[in-house]
Amino acid sequence: MQSKGKQATTQLFQKSLSDLVKGIRKHKKNEQDYIQKAIQEIKEELKHRDVHVKVIAVQKMTYLHMIGYNMEYGAFTIVEVMSSPSEDFSHKRIGYLACAQCFHEKVDLIQMIPNLLRNGLRSANQWEQGLALSCISNICTPELAELLVSECVTLLGSQRPYVKKKTLLTLFKIFLQYPSALRPCFPRIKEKLDDPDPSVTAASVNVICELARRNPKNYLGMAPIFFKLFSNIQNNWTLIKIIKVFGALAPEEPRLPKKLAEPLSQCIQTTPAKSLLYEAALVVAANAKPDSSIMALAVEQLKGFVESPDQNLKYLGLKGLAHVMKTSPQQLTTTKDLIIQCLGDDDPSIRVRALDLVGGLVSKRSIQSVIAKMQEQLALRDDDEFRNTIVKYIVDMCRQQQYAFVTNFEWYLRVLMDLTQAHIQHFEHGALLEEEFMTVIVRVADVRPFGIKCVSALLCNSAIYQKVDDPKSSLSRVLKAASYLTSEYPQYVPNKQVAVANLLKKRMLGVPTDIQAAAVQTCLKLYAYACNPEAYRASGESDGEEEEGDLPEDPTTVEELLLELLPPKQAVSPKKASKKKKKKKKKAADSDDSESSSGSEETSEEEASVGPEEDAEPAGLSMFLSSSDVDVREHASVTKALVEAHVELREAGGAPVLGDIFSDVLRPVKAGAQDVIDPPSDIDEQIIFETPQFSDDEDEQSDATMSSSSSSSSSGKKKKKKNKKKLSKAE
Repeated sequence: MQSKGKQATTQLFQKSLSDLVKGIRKHKKNEQDYIQKAIQEIKEELKHRDVHVKVIAVQKMTYLHMIGYNMEYGAFTIVEVMSSPSEDFSHKRIGYLACAQCFHEKVDLIQMIPNLLRNGLRSANQWEQGLALSCISNICTPELAELLVSECVTLLGSQRPYVKKKTLLTLFKIFLQYPSALRPCFPRIKEKLDDPDPSVTAASVNVICELARRNPKNYLGMAPIFFKLFSNIQNNWTLIKIIKVFGALAPEEPRLPKKLAEPLSQCIQTTPAKSLLYEAALVVAANAKPDSSIMALAVEQLKGFVESPDQNLKYLGLKGLAHVMKTSPQQLTTTKDLIIQCLGDDDPSIRVRALDLVGGLVSKRSIQSVIAKMQEQLALRDDDEFRNTIVKYIVDMCRQQQYAFVTNFEWYLRVLMDLTQAHIQHFEHGALLEEEFMTVIVRVADVRPFGIKCVSALLCNSAIYQKVDDPKSSLSRVLKAASYLTSEYPQYVPNKQVAVANLLKKRMLGVPTDIQAAAVQTCLKLYAYACNPEAYRASGESDGEEEEGDLPEDPTTVEELLLELLPPKQAVSPKKASKKKKKKKKKAADSDDSESSSGSEETSEEEASVGPEEDAEPAGLSMFLSSSDVDVREHASVTKALVEAHVELREAGGAPVLGDIFSDVLRPVKAGAQDVIDPPSDIDEQIIFETPQFSDDEDEQSDATMSSSSSSSSSGKKKKKKNKKKLSKAE
């Protein structure tokens, strides 16, 4: 009695689907909690004896599944509602809809519904047959397709057009899951092309169109049938599908485009339907001869689409012209200005489509004017995504076909410099600009002096350093190219002191570590050039590059570079260091008696060995000695040691020529060039091509050997110092 009363209460106060939707809209702040509570109520309702209560629960469950909630917990009840008597068609329809939404091949209860679907297909009620066909098309699996394909083919003989067209469309889904059924069933589908009902014919054309797009060779024999249908059918949507079939078959049959030229031309000239006109023009653009009259007609119609104020038609026109670009780009010479105007459109999708077309319209004569207009759009737009897209398209446009359209590389370098100064908050193509600066300046010798002048200016550009902290911006990558190129061609740097000063500013600590390492290496090479510029000039003249008069005049001296590399607090000469050491020792002797003589002596030695004061901030090369990156610290320490050693030897009158180390000319190397060169015959191939493998015993022996050799190579003075330190610690 208690359970019956509870069920009666549930039936009386059950919420309908509309109540559920209204409740979700009212509880926006705690929507999840409300839905979870509703799911618990639905689970209780699924246990109810009354079928009407279960049907409403399944209806609500289907809605929740549509907004992303799992409803497999009610699969058994769905099957129960599907099996409702034919008189309760409304209940059966809700059950079939829930099945089409919820069931898939991983649901175990899907094995229980083949008989239900078979009974639905055999029903005398065409609407019940339609429910079963719709459900099969949504949940079809290979097993279901194999079991029900014969029942579906039988329905093609029905006298009801509604059943026949739904059966044709369902058979397509069955063929996708069970391809073996296509060959025996295809004659029945082909028969329906001559069906008196236009909706059945349209369904048959749709099925064959989709099949032909997947494997057009198998349907070449049906070209005459579709040619006949194209002349007789008046329905625009069916004609569109037939044209798509022609578009799939034309690449496989070279004679077909000639046969289609006249009917497609007539269709383009006479039809008022924009959709049919577009499909016909698209097929012509993809398959007609470039210099044919029908191609010109199709381009003219697509041009009209682009000129239309309707944004949808404009987008379709640009998309169609992209097909023309692939087959006959010469047809688009008259539309260049129209396409460039689309770069200023408010719709971003239209602007991107126009960019795709502009890249194929450039030539040696037009590339500078086209890129100038693209740069105007770069300045006008405030959309970072579109600006980054323009940057990429400009670079790709210039370097296509190995820079075939660039006749003035000085102009191209100016374009690259303008791109680095574009007001883009999140610059995405810094690596691309880095590659272009490297490629052009290294490979084009005539433009190299101007190129080095440009990249030297990049080192002074404070706007680049301001974007270093932005993880989405990669503009700082151009600094690496600038550092590397100025180090390889220092003879063209207009002012080396300014370059070194910018490379050693504190803002350089914010750039990526590989750029810091390149900056340190650049400082060393610029210093080496300043010490002996004749070595570079002799190397350049031997390669026929430049004469002495072609180099820019640079007033920078070695002393000025030393002030940047080793500021006064760090640039301590050996004589000053010895005097400073004596003063420290004298102060230590006059210190308080409480301090031990050994301790003061060690302190004085340590202080004398250090150049800068402890309170002073590191500057010059020392700024990089505390870097967290190993490569940066190594480059900085080696460079600092080399410069200090060179200064010491220079004061002694026997400094080596640093310029000889870096004076060799950098030459471009083609990718894969190393593979062409055979290794010398006297080199063991195992060393080159195989990685040596050592056993654990060999590793231990090698470690023992290295430790013994290192211990034996240590000097006697170091041993004495270690012993003294041990004694002081013991005391």
